[in-house]
Amino acid sequence: MRQFVNLPHNKQIQLQEMFPNILDLFYADQIESFELLSISVFDRWLTREETIQNIDHVTIENEKKYTQMLHTFSMSLYKSTECYLIKLIGRHKKRATFRKFVSDASASQLLMSTHHMISDRFRFYVALPEYQAIYVEGADFTHHLFFLDRNKLSGLIRLVKDSGLHIL
Repeated sequence: MRQFVNLPHNKQIQLQEMFPNILDLFYADQIESFELLSISVFDRWLTREETIQNIDHVTIENEKKYTQMLHTFSMSLYKSTECYLIKLIGRHKKRATFRKFVSDASASQLLMSTHHMISDRFRFYVALPEYQAIYVEGADFTHHLFFLDRNKLSGLIRLVKDSGLHIL
């Protein structure tokens, strides 16, 4: 069974107009068209020593706990607003397309965090039109929110706090 379906052409155009520089998130070193918030299980940016202890040598119990916290947040986000998976298509992956999850189960599976040692190429990118934002899975138990208008984020910030996560 399919996990997601393409959106109608007019909705694709609407989202591409909302996020005209979306490819920068995938390919650019500098992302000037978006602002950034990071959402983390940690309450601050970690030092080098803390990173080694809490990420490189994370215990299985903590890894499960951190992954579950981020997954719970991702699912609460999915259930509270319209979310569209972003996929790159074409021979050179130079065109973004937006796709709708077909069920809660498919959303849950696709929004589950990938192991923190896996390449970023396999991580999810989700468009959140209500917030004019793109939610991106990170590799270090920290996800990222690229947004266009900070004034539209109050509901999302409340979800972060309710999930026990931190904004860095």
